[in-house]
Amino acid sequence: MFKKTAIYIITSTFILASCGGGGGGGGSSTPSAPSTPAPTVNFSASSSSVATGTTVTLTFSSSNATSCSASGSTDWTGDKGTSGSGDVKIVYGTNTFSLSCTGSGGTSSKDVTVDGTQGFDATAFVGTGSKTYRGFIVQKLDGSAASIATVEFDLSASTDDSHVLDFQAVRVYEIQYIAYYLDDDENPLGIKFSGNILGEDNPILDLAIADSSLNGIYLNSSVSVDPYNYSDATLDDLEQFSADINLDFDYEGNNFYPDLEMGVLALPNESSSDNSSVFMGYSENSDNSYTVLYLEEKGSWDDNQSNKPSESDIIAINLAKVDLFTSYQSLPNFVTYDYGLKVKSEKYDSNDSAQGSYTTATLRGSLKADSITTYDNEIWGYDDYAVKYLFNASSESDQRVFLKMDTASTYYGANIDNYEVYFLSPDKSVFIGFKLGRYDGGVEGDTNMSILLNND
Repeated sequence: MFKKTAIYIITSTFILASCGGGGGGGGSSTPSAPSTPAPTVNFSASSSSVATGTTVTLTFSSSNATSCSASGSTDWTGDKGTSGSGDVKIVYGTNTFSLSCTGSGGTSSKDVTVDGTQGFDATAFVGTGSKTYRGFIVQKLDGSAASIATVEFDLSASTDDSHVLDFQAVRVYEIQYIAYYLDDDENPLGIKFSGNILGEDNPILDLAIADSSLNGIYLNSSVSVDPYNYSDATLDDLEQFSADINLDFDYEGNNFYPDLEMGVLALPNESSSDNSSVFMGYSENSDNSYTVLYLEEKGSWDDNQSNKPSESDIIAINLAKVDLFTSYQSLPNFVTYDYGLKVKSEKYDSNDSAQGSYTTATLRGSLKADSITTYDNEIWGYDDYAVKYLFNASSESDQRVFLKMDTASTYYGANIDNYEVYFLSPDKSVFIGFKLGRYDGGVEGDTNMSILLNND
């Protein structure tokens, strides 16, 4: 302000001198008032890069402003006053937050960006070097049966800073449909397996990979966890172990071998060389199809080769249910249930019926199951579920499935809905499954992973 005043005095003196001093009636020149300055905005974030799902604090102040408004996310929006702070939750990728302040001198704006990363280096859960994973790819097309392919992936963990797992090779050993079937006389058989459609000799099919990467795994220095000696206190603690798979197969007519773009839960192993790391996840696709993936290190399958699942493995065990939700470029999310189930040895017989010939046939021969309260394993409801063991392949097959159904008694019999398919893990410690869409009249792509845990 003092500098401007000096300029005005010098300018006025110059004008007076140019007019020849006081000579009658020339009039004097009056300087214009200074303009009102535009607002000044100071805006910052407590961190510029954090793991996805982390909260950061945005802080701001302003001068020459009468109001400020925010935009950028649901928790950073609307009027904010002229100074203050607010906490925002960071999503994956670049998060841009804006602040615009207005005063009599105009409007000024400023942006702040925070990068949302994922929590751990890929080696945190797969160890170093090359490894082979075995498991299943399930593909459910709109209006079609689900195909279940037994696959093996050869993966190699990078030793540099790229945090990438490279897919070296993919092999398919077996493919079955799971669908409603008729016998030769067109009598309904209910939901069952088709048998290996690759042939009785079970040929090994090698798939060419067009492009692949396992991305989004970033080691956040603010997290101090040793993944090989990690004691998880709650399920929520496991939500930070995740990966993004982006895999393209070079195969024509690839209904059984869908390209993969999904987020997965990546359970950590106990050391850099053991066989316990696991990937599990799903994706709902734009064409009403969905894809389910479950992979475990091959060594775990080999160690349990002589201990295949059977119907007896599910009887008389108190099971708690946990839903797992995954999506590309986002952390996993667990949802627990207050109710689980306990399968009994009693079976539905030919006299039991359901609403519809296909559902009656599916129900027939299945085991009855009660619902239980998971906090004390007490029976909540009798015969609320039915569980059917599906297996008709060779003894070498790992595709041994339990079909879980919700039942409700009606005047016409049992009303069957909400089909769920479950595999047993190689060591039989956990059931990994998913909703089988469309077969009960539900939405085709409305699915997610589900886990049944021994609650005893």
